[in-house]
Amino acid sequence: MVAAANGTIRLVKTDTSTATGRVVGMAHDDGNYTRHLHLSRIAVVTGQRVSRGQTIAYSGSSANGSESGVGPHVHTSLWLNTGSPTNFGATVDFENHVGDATDPNPPDQEVDEVFIANVRGSWYLVVPQGTAKPRAVVLGGDSNAAASGLPVLNFTWDPSINALRAAVDGIG
Repeated sequence: MVAAANGTIRLVKTDTSTATGRVVGMAHDDGNYTRHLHLSRIAVVTGQRVSRGQTIAYSGSSANGSESGVGPHVHTSLWLNTGSPTNFGATVDFENHVGDATDPNPPDQEVDEVFIANVRGSWYLVVPQGTAKPRAVVLGGDSNAAASGLPVLNFTWDPSINALRAAVDGIG
């Protein structure tokens, strides 16, 4: 997981005892605040300045005293115009905030970079195609994908695999 914008880390929770598991909270320079839950590992400390694109944590499934309590994913919350949220019900509905979920890469927004998806041992190179759905190309085996230097996303949980299939053209 990388920082969405420049800012300062305001919360680092490393224990897994509660339903949130490991957590990173960040106040962004633009006045917004993000919080990421259920992490496997945290790469920052409270008070640290980070830059957009800098690795801050790694996705996981930590919660309720377990490393696999909720299935692998990242729960991200966004508060607009507050550097210190107190009302956890006031988070942004991403679909309404970002726009039409059927067109995740409208022309006026950045397109994510190439990444590799490991779907239960089947490896795909996922390549953006402008405003069209990203295209997945089968790599076969592991093709030394983990050593490629590209981000590798591992999908093993059925809902995450189904979401990936819906968002990317060519995931079998």
